[in-house]
Amino acid sequence: FQLPPTAPFDEGRIERIVALLPSHWRVAFQFRHRSWHTPEVSALLERLGASLVHGDGEKEPGPVGRGAFIYLRLRRDTYSPQRRAAWVRRIAGFLAGGRDVYAYFKHESLGPLYAQRLETAIRTSFRRPAV
Repeated sequence: FQLPPTAPFDEGRIERIVALLPSHWRVAFQFRHRSWHTPEVSALLERLGASLVHGDGEKEPGPVGRGAFIYLRLRRDTYSPQRRAAWVRRIAGFLAGGRDVYAYFKHESLGPLYAQRLETAIRTSFRRPAV
């Protein structure tokens, strides 16, 4: 869910949204009003089993790694090999820690290519430990 920049912090709003959803849904929130960017909001999302969206390339990206899972919106117009390699390292670290990662590239023409390259690099550099 993405809240508009005109929507200030309202703990009850998030609790009401989450309460309306099926319990098995994985929910991520992107807050565009600065009043949401606090450690208390991160703790609230963790308590509710939700996550904070990290928007790479946006003015207010949100911290990476907070919440029940990792949700990335990779929104830059271009991703150099170095920037993709940095994301591969970060994502592999989250996966090694047992976290699920959802990464979405901007929908322009290069998005699918970047996603394929990222997936290939992660698959070749990371192996999830056997259980």
